[in-house]
Amino acid sequence: MTVYNQILRYIEAHLKEEITASQIATNVGYSANHIYKLFKVYSPYPIMEYIRRMKLFHALCEMYTGRRLYDIALDYGYETPAGFYKAFKAVFGCTPSEYKKTIFRKKAFLHLLTM
Repeated sequence: MTVYNQILRYIEAHLKEEITASQIATNVGYSANHIYKLFKVYSPYPIMEYIRRMKLFHALCEMYTGRRLYDIALDYGYETPAGFYKAFKAVFGCTPSEYKKTIFRKKAFLHLLTM
């Protein structure tokens, strides 16, 4: 398994926690600087942006479980619903409720797979 894949697995396993590049580096046995460089090569996003997007994508998936949006936002590290809404809108172009009402119903959510 490549170091990059180890990083992705670590992120996936810890999405509901605060994740830093230093934590990831310690876990995979490389420096944080090396982790940043790997993301410049293999990802269209810097590592912290990638983590933010993954948290939001997983939160979006949980929106359809019936859980309250407030609880989902807290699970992924957002202290307030307003912070979650702002981050969600920055990534997906609409609020979570707008997404649920329009985009998901139209089954246009496949664009998320290109994240």
